[in-house]
Amino acid sequence: MSTKNDTEFDKSKEQRRIIHSRTFKVDEDDNSSSKENTTLMTDSLEYLSSVWKHVPELTKKRKGTIGNGTYSNIIKVRDDKDSRDEACKIFEIGQINSEKEKVVIRLAREVRALVRLGAHRNIVQFVELQRTPERAYLILEHLEGANGTQDLLEFVMRFAPLSEKLSRSIFEQLLCGVRHCHDNGVSHRDIKPENIVVIKDDSPPHKLRVVLIDFGLSDCNGNIEAKACGT
Repeated sequence: MSTKNDTEFDKSKEQRRIIHSRTFKVDEDDNSSSKENTTLMTDSLEYLSSVWKHVPELTKKRKGTIGNGTYSNIIKVRDDKDSRDEACKIFEIGQINSEKEKVVIRLAREVRALVRLGAHRNIVQFVELQRTPERAYLILEHLEGANGTQDLLEFVMRFAPLSEKLSRSIFEQLLCGVRHCHDNGVSHRDIKPENIVVIKDDSPPHKLRVVLIDFGLSDCNGNIEAKACGT
């Protein structure tokens, strides 16, 4: 039997669809010259080659689909060695060429940022990067949204109005994550409710943990004012 909350949540999903239809993403690479992208591609490949682990196939057990993005598909996987669930972003890169430029550059940006940031409770945790002949698998900490919500946007739509104390806690944790980024020379450049996850946690006062995700447009080179990007 559906409840009032379920009905309101269904309405929030429709509102979310409308919001997405009215927004657009500006990718810095769209405004870059061919020469700039070639340089970025070379640098990205050099970096990724130092990080990824070559394997014949994904070494994690697939458990289901989480979602789909512009440049990657996201699945849930199981690490039997550590007995834990993880998230896995799948990048179809195959034989690397100019057509795979954007995919490779975004993957390198995300990995570089997460490796530099290390472990922080308000930043999604990098686990490892695996490379097969056809794909790259970016393994990350698995984040289960509170009460079945996918991200902060859905959380707010489902539980609005939020109390002042809860709103303050969310902002404080978000700012803590952003400060950690900036202290380590990382600019996220695409902070929005869809890139923030609220998960259940034992920490007081609200037993919620706020986590910043999706560093595909991030910058670690201090070029934050060079070109427009974000949503």
